[in-house]
Amino acid sequence: MRVVAVFAALLTLAYAAPSLEARQQGEKCIEVHFPDTCGAQ
Repeated sequence: MRVVAVFAALLTLAYAAPSLEARQQGEKCIEVHFPDTCGAQ
């Protein structure tokens, strides 16, 4: 179960980090599930 918890934590960090950066920059991104694709545009 520890592996699942660590994996979930990493997914949460990977999901939250780009969203926070986009909010700080004032960019509104449509790709909610894949924030990385917004920076590529």
